[in-house]
Amino acid sequence: MNFDRKYRKDVFYIYKAYLSDEPFVYLCGKGYRDRDDEILREGYFSIKDSMADVKANPEANAIFLKIIAPLQEKIFAAYGDVAKATKIPPEIQAMMDRMSVEATLKQMGKLVTPDIVHTLNGALNEVKK
Repeated sequence: MNFDRKYRKDVFYIYKAYLSDEPFVYLCGKGYRDRDDEILREGYFSIKDSMADVKANPEANAIFLKIIAPLQEKIFAAYGDVAKATKIPPEIQAMMDRMSVEATLKQMGKLVTPDIVHTLNGALNEVKK
């Protein structure tokens, strides 16, 4: 039971399935009710797609660059000429292109807030693949 004893925990149903002869159906966990994950539409871009896929589509790439541009300005302001002069080797760039947009955003650290992630995902989710 949860602290309020209102809902049984998912593990209760696991034990019930193994230890009881009574048939029942348990469709999904009740602990998932307060999540605010965005719904992903099939056939549209999202932050789960690879950077290479997003870069290949001009509309999706434009959205990505528009939302990320202010973050790049913050990086340049923080690290100055070092950030501007850094050249990424082709091997590393190829590896980064295989990463998802979400993983790329995580690499940017604390500059990327949940609001930026949701905004980018929502904007990409309007672009058809």
